[in-house]
Amino acid sequence: MRYALSAASICLALAQAAGAQEVRTVADAVRTLPPKKTATSDTPVPAMPASDPGTWVRTEDYPAWAVRYDVSGRVGFTLEVGVDGRVAGCEVTRSSGVPDLDAIACQKVTERARFTPARNQFGEPVRGSWATSVVWQFPDDGLNEAPKPSFLVVTMIVEPDGTVSDCQVERAEGQAAGLPLDECGENQRFEPILGSDGNPQRTRVRIMTRLVHEPLP
Repeated sequence: MRYALSAASICLALAQAAGAQEVRTVADAVRTLPPKKTATSDTPVPAMPASDPGTWVRTEDYPAWAVRYDVSGRVGFTLEVGVDGRVAGCEVTRSSGVPDLDAIACQKVTERARFTPARNQFGEPVRGSWATSVVWQFPDDGLNEAPKPSFLVVTMIVEPDGTVSDCQVERAEGQAAGLPLDECGENQRFEPILGSDGNPQRTRVRIMTRLVHEPLP
């Protein structure tokens, strides 16, 4: 069985879709429908920085411990940009090799970066992304940091064949504090230490280093 749709039934259906506005003709109903979106560009527009990327991570953000031990590296990351132009997420794509530096880079960029949001083919703001990198490298001002007072005691055992074992940092104060244990010397090898009988012997070696400041008149 076939049913024919009259102009009146079409108007009634469109009127129900259009809401409470008075609709008498098909033309009236069409006028109440929301405008159809049309593309304003063939290609969506990506998110672009609205602030200088060079200001996102600054010299003062460099951790003091990284400066002290001359730690540097490049951090690559991809930012997720929200419709408001703010960073909604940061994913490290290339580590500097130092997780703390990676985390600081993402933290500072998330706080400071601002973008013109991406737009779709209709010109509407949408979520986007931006990939870049930061190089952690403290600028060289030509001056070396003055040595600070410190005291370091290291002990090790020199085996009869000259290899080193049981190397320990017994005491570390001042600038010497926090030295990594791989500086201790277990990967070193010495000439065997001879005993009173002239034969190589197992010997404990203690190294003490003290740095002091002595004011002068």
